[in-house]
Amino acid sequence: RTLIQGVDRSLFHPAPRRDLYPGRFLIFSGGKAEPRKGQDIVVKAFRIFAKRHLEAMLVTAWDSPWPQLAAGMDLDLSGLHDRVIAIKSTPNSLMAPIYRECHVGLFPNRCEGGTNLVAMECIACGIPAVVSANTGHLDLLRLTGARPVHGNEPGLDEILLELERAYDDGHQAPPRDDLPGWDQTAAGLIEAVACVSP
Repeated sequence: RTLIQGVDRSLFHPAPRRDLYPGRFLIFSGGKAEPRKGQDIVVKAFRIFAKRHLEAMLVTAWDSPWPQLAAGMDLDLSGLHDRVIAIKSTPNSLMAPIYRECHVGLFPNRCEGGTNLVAMECIACGIPAVVSANTGHLDLLRLTGARPVHGNEPGLDEILLELERAYDDGHQAPPRDDLPGWDQTAAGLIEAVACVSP
């Protein structure tokens, strides 16, 4: 039996965009910077996309207590600093309004041990998500309307195609009521454990 981790539906749900950056197209990328999360792929894709769309901005939430994990990754955004919003360590309870300002989430992870809680929170807020179709993301793709990009190392062409689709759509995704809340996940876990050890 597979139990999907839940999201806090009291925090992560659709709400009107405040439009703090009017006329801009915001791409969100989250998760601690490390090779398995693929932020270097995000940087490569954004450099190309930003040349095509001068209104594009990248919103990063890459802070980590283990910066050594990013050693050797190409996260160079030089020349683009006026188009990057770097979110520093922020309590999870304050992330929903940040997600809602964005037009798409980008998660080209090389490996995801779970279903990617940050991507799930984005989707719960009504933000379209582009996710790699591998490892733990496969459960997320089965559960949601996320947009898949394929391969253990997602290709830039496919990522850019999905970003262009999100750019053309220009609106929030429909709410995903099928994403489990933490209460549902906890209840399912208790039930599963009871079956094993009555």
